[in-house]
Amino acid sequence: MIHNNSIYSYLLLILCSILNIYPSVCYNETSTPINKDSTVRKWNIILWDFLVSMLLGIIISTLVNHYQFKLIKSTIQCSTEVILNTYSKYNEKKNVRKIMKDLTNFIPLKSFKTYHIDSDTSMETIDILIDQAKQTQRFSFITYDDKVSEKKFFIIELIQPSTSIIVIIDRFQEANVLCNKTDNLLLVIFNESNCVQTWRDIFHGLFGFQIYDIFLYERIDRKTLVNMQDHFKEWYNKNFSHNENCGQLLNFIDIDGPLCSCSHRPCKFPEDKWSLSMAIMYAFHENFELSHDHIQQCLAITKLSHVIENEWTREQIQCFNEHRK
Repeated sequence: MIHNNSIYSYLLLILCSILNIYPSVCYNETSTPINKDSTVRKWNIILWDFLVSMLLGIIISTLVNHYQFKLIKSTIQCSTEVILNTYSKYNEKKNVRKIMKDLTNFIPLKSFKTYHIDSDTSMETIDILIDQAKQTQRFSFITYDDKVSEKKFFIIELIQPSTSIIVIIDRFQEANVLCNKTDNLLLVIFNESNCVQTWRDIFHGLFGFQIYDIFLYERIDRKTLVNMQDHFKEWYNKNFSHNENCGQLLNFIDIDGPLCSCSHRPCKFPEDKWSLSMAIMYAFHENFELSHDHIQQCLAITKLSHVIENEWTREQIQCFNEHRK
């Protein structure tokens, strides 16, 4: 491709030169022949134009080659980063599987009781939950949407001082009195003065639950939804800094990067995201494999948010893990 561009540049410049030469040497049959000195001067000018054109052709060709080389170099660097990232993640998954075998199972911070809202739920039950929600300011929230089975539900934890309340809410197939009553509960939970904790940005995922008016008319303030995944990464990097001999330490102390050799920092690129299971494993040394028990996922978000909200240090969480054994 580079060689072809050079050829095209030279051919174009030679053609321009010929077009310049032709009118210079031609003369009208009826005109008077030019003298010898004038002819020599014209040919000198033509030769000079030709040399300048050749020089311009070389400069243009060199510039084209230079920028194409930079493009190829950039493409190779990007490909290398992708390969390194993939290889790093593959090795990390192998190490995680080995480590998880020796870890204890996940333990929630506090006990909880569960309610399931479906077509058989009584109005009195939802009234009880509305009263409890009014006394709560912090919630944990996950959604489940299976495209194959079309099964959809979400789970909300009402985080209370002693015992939490877990509410599993099915998506109703059609609007009815019970659905409207559930919408009243959701209006209390998603009040703009409350904090609803999630693990990733789930705002657009709520469109699948538009049977409820609160989601249909986007009556949720996005500030109410707090993505704890991003907050955990910030907290973890601040408290679990790079080792002294880590290559990444030379650049940014709290930033993930490909030069990092720390075993306690699995994210090796700034754009890497913490999975919920990895966050529980590294913070609490617990085995938390994402299973069909979605309630545990909600409780895990609450457990991680507790240390972030209370600004636990590395020493505090290590002490907590030691006492729990």
